[in-house]
Amino acid sequence: MPFTAPPPAAVAWLHQGACSGFEVGYFHEHDGRYRIKGCTAAVEEGRTWVVDYSITLDPSWARRAARAG
Repeated sequence: MPFTAPPPAAVAWLHQGACSGFEVGYFHEHDGRYRIKGCTAAVEEGRTWVVDYSITLDPSWARRAARAG
């Protein structure tokens, strides 16, 4: 499925259930693809964690690359 309209500039949501936290992602167009750069942080079973990520999508929304750290 190709992109029919640009995605929103930013997305954000709360984690609920197994963990309690927050996530935010930003969309950037790059060479006809979209890159999502984001960060998530939460508390799960009393332990905190945080992950930064970058995901590249092709025009059909298929993942072409992903990095997390």
